[in-house]
Amino acid sequence: MGKKRVDRGPPSRKDRGRGKGAPARGEEESETNYRRRAFPVTLRMWDFQQCDSKRCTGRKLCRLGYIKSMKPGAHFRGLVLSPAGENIVSPADRSIVEGTGISVIDCSWAKVQELPYKQLRSG
Repeated sequence: MGKKRVDRGPPSRKDRGRGKGAPARGEEESETNYRRRAFPVTLRMWDFQQCDSKRCTGRKLCRLGYIKSMKPGAHFRGLVLSPAGENIVSPADRSIVEGTGISVIDCSWAKVQELPYKQLRSG
């Protein structure tokens, strides 16, 4: 009795990237794997949730643990990369980046003009 097992064909998209050593969702990751993908600086992202969460590169980086998401009202003291930025990042900014990190603004390019830049607290 019961249902017969059916061969479902090739692995799904989410299963393809996992090798033997890669942890499945919910499993603990080895210290070596964590160090391999960790960055030497703090990476943060203000997420305005204006794009499709399944296609959003910023949210994917959050899911993978490369970057931490912040709400728009959160305070950040490091270097901010903004679509409305007027200054260029240079080697002179290295000490700021190493000390306090980098933050980006994750938004839809179609809605850049609508961003509440006053909500972003930095510096």
